Amino acid sequence: MLGWDTDMFPNDVGLATYIMDVVLKQGGLAPGGLNFDAKVRRESTDVEDLFIGHINGMDTYARGLRNAARMQAEGTMGALVDERYAGYERTALGRKIVGGRT
Repeated sequence: MLGWDTDMFPNDVGLATYIMDVVLKQGGLAPGGLNFDAKVRRESTDVEDLFIGHINGMDTYARGLRNAARMQAEGTMGALVDERYAGYERTALGRKIVGGRT
């Protein structure tokens, strides 16, 4: 989980890839950015540890961005989603969902 007041730096490349996929699909971050909730109540308040935490968090997002860009260029995610929801075209309800009529 990465959200409001969790005191977590991003550390899951899979989640970062999903996040960056969405960022790319919406045309980037502007206006906005990425927020790291780094407070002194962490296990370590050492400035170097906080600095390293930020570096690791940005590296995680950078790896996610590279993954998402590659997946979009190769069509990997689109193919997986198409395959997963291919059966929706076989039923009336599925066609409504795909058509945005539910």
